[in-house]
Amino acid sequence: MKHPATYDYPVSIIPFRRPGPALSPVRWLSGRALRLHATLLVVAGGCLYAGWFELSRARAGNDLSWVYVFEWPFFAAFAALIWWRSLHEDKPRAPLAPSAAAPAGPAEPAADDEQLKAWRDYVARLNAQHPPGGPRGRRQ
Repeated sequence: MKHPATYDYPVSIIPFRRPGPALSPVRWLSGRALRLHATLLVVAGGCLYAGWFELSRARAGNDLSWVYVFEWPFFAAFAALIWWRSLHEDKPRAPLAPSAAAPAGPAEPAADDEQLKAWRDYVARLNAQHPPGGPRGRRQ
């Protein structure tokens, strides 16, 4: 008898790791990946520099800068998270072909739908009382 917590497929406890083969070095060195690496270096480097700058201001007596001392490294970590997710995202999937069973447009409501009939009458009365186009003096 199998233990109830065992699975027939690979399960990962790390939320951003997808089961399957490891990434190939080609993905890490593709043109897209190199652009992501460069972007991470610029963004994370800028955020860490801003955090260091705010630390020097906070140590000089600017109390508000203490907030930014912790905020800028958080932004750098967020940039690293986005970089990681972008680097490991799956290939885009092809759109599904429309099936023959699916209708091409919205389904036409039943002809004997009383609520729909009442709604259309209500809208027709409103349009008769207040024609579209704004106030009478401002119509063109």
